[in-house]
Amino acid sequence: MFIRGEEMKKYFIIVFILFVLVVKGYASTCVKDINGDGVIDAKTEKWNCLATQPPVCPQDMVNCTTANITLSGSTTSIQAIVKDKIGITKISADDVGSSLHIDGWICSDIACSSGNIGSIKIQNATVSGSVAADKISRMVGNASDIEIFGCDGGTSCTETLLGKININGASITGSAAADAGLISITASGSTLSVAGMTCGGSGCFQISAGTLSIKGVNAVCPAGSQYSCVDVNGIQKCSSLTCNDDTYGGKVSAGQQICVKDINQDGNIDFSTEMSVCQKYNNQYYCPLQTQDCTKQTTAPVCPAGGNVNLSTKKCDIIINNNYTCPTGYKQDAGNTCTAPPSCTVGTLDNASMQCVTAYGCPLGSQFSCFPNTDKNNVLQCNNISCMDGSTQNPGITTSDSSSYQNDGQKDGSGKCLGTIMIFNGKPLECRPPGVNTNFFNCCDQSDGSFLIIKKTCGEPDTECVTKASRRECHFIGDYCKQEWWLIGCVQRANVYCCFNSMLARIIQEQGRPQLQSFNGWGSVAAPDCRGFTEEEFSHIDFSKIDFSEYIKATKAATDNKMQIIQNKLTQQNERNIKEKTQ
Repeated sequence: MFIRGEEMKKYFIIVFILFVLVVKGYASTCVKDINGDGVIDAKTEKWNCLATQPPVCPQDMVNCTTANITLSGSTTSIQAIVKDKIGITKISADDVGSSLHIDGWICSDIACSSGNIGSIKIQNATVSGSVAADKISRMVGNASDIEIFGCDGGTSCTETLLGKININGASITGSAAADAGLISITASGSTLSVAGMTCGGSGCFQISAGTLSIKGVNAVCPAGSQYSCVDVNGIQKCSSLTCNDDTYGGKVSAGQQICVKDINQDGNIDFSTEMSVCQKYNNQYYCPLQTQDCTKQTTAPVCPAGGNVNLSTKKCDIIINNNYTCPTGYKQDAGNTCTAPPSCTVGTLDNASMQCVTAYGCPLGSQFSCFPNTDKNNVLQCNNISCMDGSTQNPGITTSDSSSYQNDGQKDGSGKCLGTIMIFNGKPLECRPPGVNTNFFNCCDQSDGSFLIIKKTCGEPDTECVTKASRRECHFIGDYCKQEWWLIGCVQRANVYCCFNSMLARIIQEQGRPQLQSFNGWGSVAAPDCRGFTEEEFSHIDFSKIDFSEYIKATKAATDNKMQIIQNKLTQQNERNIKEKTQ
């Protein structure tokens, strides 16, 4: 006999478990398929990571060794005839923090642009930071930081501190400088040798800009330098197993500041376009989503001795008579023209507009600050989206009623069911599309080759659902928001199905239910109605009105495939027999 389970009791148990999870919060976890069965056992193959920075997995943990920081690599910016386009324009850590990527001016006969000119490998240390400008003119070692100076506006602009590159565990000393810009960096052992350019009246020349010494000893993970060493009870340890923050499925690191906005206002968060990791600048976090360029506040530059700025030549000029010499600060140019560089009493000269930039303002309001957006080549931008620590979000969680009729009724001595018989009985199942609980993997993927990945990554409930859905044994009910972040939107959805034991059962259910008054659709995503037909209901179905073409076509395709396999085997056997007889 098929009967309903203790639904109300199950409901309160589920609510209690979810309440405990919300109060406890989400921890970083790590997994390993120890027995190789393709399924993660939550009790024996999943562990809570240690609360270190960064978190480390307690499984497969080994002691770290120590190693000296070493440097290697070389970069050079090829010189061009354009005076204001010289040398290195950007120094930034790569994605894994093992190298410095260097950009510089690359010029052709008609144009110049900034592009990659090489990299410096930093072994046994993690590198972080990024700085960029039209001209990088100075590098100074300070503790474990390389302070980088430069400016925007060509070789003559005013130098400022652009930012810092950090090399963990290093002691950095020395400096390198060149007034017209640094052009090359060569690394060897513990030394960075830097060359640069200096410009004067007779032209620009390459010089040795100086050296930086980078020394230090860091703990190194024997499993690979990509794994972090952390202090565990006074000993540096590491693990090759990755810790994922369950709050957002490992897309960002635990405790990292993120910003989220439902940009298209559909009630769901698309984590590829509607979430971003915040950027830190001047000890504040800024969101790079939907940024707007900050507007420049400018004043006109000034010229010596009352001259005027010539916008075509971008110089101050004064016309003199043949019998007069140029005023102080000017030099004679072609003919009777004296020229001098314009200057700013306040701010920095922008060569493109020939205006002194005194400040930047946010068009969204003065309460929002401007920051150099590293996603947009450090263009000063702003927005009004707040940053937050996603791990502090207490999600609202909803579930679908997955209880169904079970074959647990009473039978007589001959095994005959004494209760209500359900014909073509179904079962509610669900799978999860990409979201915070799936590591942003599509646990509803029915494409070829996805089954084993779903089984390993998503777990048994998703696997069972996708397996049956791919066999066309399921009827889609709808989807719902499984997890929501307050004031933000839905961060995990779930697709709900009624699944049966065969395609034939699903076809008869889909076309038989509309013929019976006792059925009112398929219920809802919150409480799907997947029950089978009673004997009486089944007897009233008009099978002449049911279209079996889908089942017949699928059966024929499967039969044709099997016949082709048999035919191929017979052909191969005949070929082997002929070959054996002719030998």
